[in-house]
Amino acid sequence: FHDSMTNLLNRDSLNRYIQSVKENPKETFGLILFNIDNLKDTNESISHHAGDKIIRTAAVLLRKMESDDTKAYRFSGDEFILIKRNPAEKKEMEDYRKKLLELFHNENINISGGISLFPQDSESFKDILKFADIAKSEVKKNGKNNLIFFHSLMKEKFLQKINMENKLSKAV
Repeated sequence: FHDSMTNLLNRDSLNRYIQSVKENPKETFGLILFNIDNLKDTNESISHHAGDKIIRTAAVLLRKMESDDTKAYRFSGDEFILIKRNPAEKKEMEDYRKKLLELFHNENINISGGISLFPQDSESFKDILKFADIAKSEVKKNGKNNLIFFHSLMKEKFLQKINMENKLSKAV
């Protein structure tokens, strides 16, 4: 249930947590999905060893955020998830957002990501993950190096884009 490179919890652990949420209807959580900006460039221009070192540094930073109600996961490659169980309110997630950005900036590591809330944004984990990813894409379109909350306008823009791409594909 742990990632071999970082020793963070892995996807299997995340899936187990999500199962436990489904079994406890009172459970809420905030999810921060992010990745390391420009890691591909580091891998290609310096070395994969340098990229791996950045990933391991990210894991050390994430462990500083962990507590009984906050867990960090390596989702894939340079993508990570931080889950805060039962945040009292959105402001608590805002505080986590600021702290996470500060930790990474202090190490000169830029990250881009999105934040979604269960069940406020959706009662489906797939949607929560998708919404955080949509917010992350919005950050990347607007210059990277930030974490933002998902909001419904992002979903509408995303669906419009997909609809337009489908129409263009059919037209071609």
